[in-house]
Amino acid sequence: MRALALALLLPLALAQNTPEVSSLLAEARSLIDGGKPAAAIETLRALGPGADPRVGYLLGVAYYHAGDPARAIEQLAPVSPKLAADSLERREAVQILGLSHYLAGHVAESIPFLEQTRAAMPDSIELAQTLATAYAQTGQPARARGAG
Repeated sequence: MRALALALLLPLALAQNTPEVSSLLAEARSLIDGGKPAAAIETLRALGPGADPRVGYLLGVAYYHAGDPARAIEQLAPVSPKLAADSLERREAVQILGLSHYLAGHVAESIPFLEQTRAAMPDSIELAQTLATAYAQTGQPARARGAG
């Protein structure tokens, strides 16, 4: 019954940014943070990912945490430019795009996203190592040495 109600009411609710939508987005974020990305994906699919960039963003985050980097990229690539430039959501989307591209074997494509994330997180040793490895794998040894 809830799924039918969501399917009928959510397109209008998303367009109006209602408290119900905000509540479902918060619920999905809580599920992701609680280690239940599959449940978050189910909740977010009911919202319709194309309707609101926040839905696509959280779907991408959930897919990343579910171990599906290809779907994370599919969701995050079109919505990340729509997120506010200096927002936490945009920074997280860029970070996950970099890591997802890297994990999916798209090493060259990961570099711009990893570089942006490195600028925002200069003290992250793990990120420095990932970026250095990406540089090395793409034949950029000087940049690899400078990344660490």
